[in-house]
Amino acid sequence: MTPIAPHITTFFEQRLPIERRASENTRDSYAHAFQLLLTFASKRLKAAPSQLALEQIDAPLVVEFLNDLETARRNGPSSRNVRLAAIRSFMHFMEYRVPSAMEQIRRTLAIPVKKTESRLVRHLTVEEIQAILDAPDPGGWSGIRDRAMLHLCYAGALRVSELIGLRLDDLRLQPQANVLVHGKGRKARLDWHPARPLPWLRKDLHSASRVLSSLHPLQLASSRSGGPHRLPHRSPIAPQAEPAVDAVGAENPAAVHYKLITIGPESSPYAVASGINNAGLVTGYYEDTNSVSHGFVWEDGEFKAVDYPGAAFTILGGVNNRGVAIGFYNDGSADHVVTYAVRSGAWGKLPDIPGYPLNQGYGINDARVAVGNAFSSTAAVAWVWDPVKRAYSYLAVPGAAEYSTSPSGLNNLNQVAGYFADADGNYHGFIEKGGNYTIYNAPGATETYPDGINDWGVLQGQWDDANYNAHGFLATTTGYFQSVDYPVSAATAIVGINDKLANCGGYSQNSDFAPTMAFVAVPE
Repeated sequence: MTPIAPHITTFFEQRLPIERRASENTRDSYAHAFQLLLTFASKRLKAAPSQLALEQIDAPLVVEFLNDLETARRNGPSSRNVRLAAIRSFMHFMEYRVPSAMEQIRRTLAIPVKKTESRLVRHLTVEEIQAILDAPDPGGWSGIRDRAMLHLCYAGALRVSELIGLRLDDLRLQPQANVLVHGKGRKARLDWHPARPLPWLRKDLHSASRVLSSLHPLQLASSRSGGPHRLPHRSPIAPQAEPAVDAVGAENPAAVHYKLITIGPESSPYAVASGINNAGLVTGYYEDTNSVSHGFVWEDGEFKAVDYPGAAFTILGGVNNRGVAIGFYNDGSADHVVTYAVRSGAWGKLPDIPGYPLNQGYGINDARVAVGNAFSSTAAVAWVWDPVKRAYSYLAVPGAAEYSTSPSGLNNLNQVAGYFADADGNYHGFIEKGGNYTIYNAPGATETYPDGINDWGVLQGQWDDANYNAHGFLATTTGYFQSVDYPVSAATAIVGINDKLANCGGYSQNSDFAPTMAFVAVPE
């Protein structure tokens, strides 16, 4: 008799994970099948599982076990076939280890699968889907968890096994919300979501921040989202040069009237205008109908898609007054920071940061000083690129939660604007220059996310009200603040502004930014 215990151990510790590279879900399924089989065999043969022999697990016993699954446990044919698949895999493994049992193994492998019925899967209506998504009560932890699970399943078409296999480091909210999904057959995919960040997910993460921060070193920093903003007073830290806008507009933003223009492909589910320079040149990015992101340039009513050669996707962020945009592209496994000269079409590339495979550029000034973030699976850094020294320096707001500092943009005075999370997971804005930090919170906001700053010291970004609804803002550190909402929209994001107070961003008629349309607001 051949003890079966050593072979089962080798099967699960070497054969499946190393030789076959079976997924964790497959290994768990097979382990459960053998737990059921050995429990059944132990009772039938009146022997402990560790005392069972290979010769005892013959075809008649396996058939009895499969029948017991359908009668005693009331499993359907599909579940029966899954258990049989695990047993067959083990028997194929044993063919080469115990040749003397070849005939017994052959008979076991000959056990047929049971035919199953293919039932028509009917779809749900939009109203039915919305009712399901609204069912969890967000007032408690379980409701927050359930709502996040349902939203992810619906938005990303996730299988249950894919959902429960997600890890915190599979979720990325910068610069565009996406989830790394580990699918069947060792296949992985990135599911991109049309909000930067997903407002409902950021709300849930805010409510659960203490729990999440204890599970993972990253604080799940909210991504570079935008919101509508009004125009602030002239800042005392404004440049001393001749202003690029008339005094009335600088000192009284409410006096400025705008022409609003929606830009980008009508078929795009997500488009954001990320930056605008003093010449009115606009850069940004959009998703096509296949959820692939492309950069774009817009000027004088003309829209042009821009892609880094050979890239899996391309994102363009801010643009300086010399017509040079900053952004990044993905080569299929890593993100790399690039610059794009709009007039010549020439691409440049910043060095990668060792140990951080995801390097992303967000803002650039006329001297080509740039800011961005770099990420690994366990850490993140906020960086400033010096083109003269050709070297990175790094930012971290004092007292900020680890890895949460995110620089969004900078002006020609080298003032850097961005946001960070405190120890409780609440987000605040900051302005940094020369190592000195000024903290900014929009009046009445639960969270504040500045997206940049112009040469007048006008800070623009997004603020969330008590219900976590997103609004844009324009503000200065001297106390002026104005909230802006794009007309007939439920959510607005102002992501870029120039010295003439023209601004750009994204808006949506739905509070979850789905879909999002890019816009430009030009002073008249």
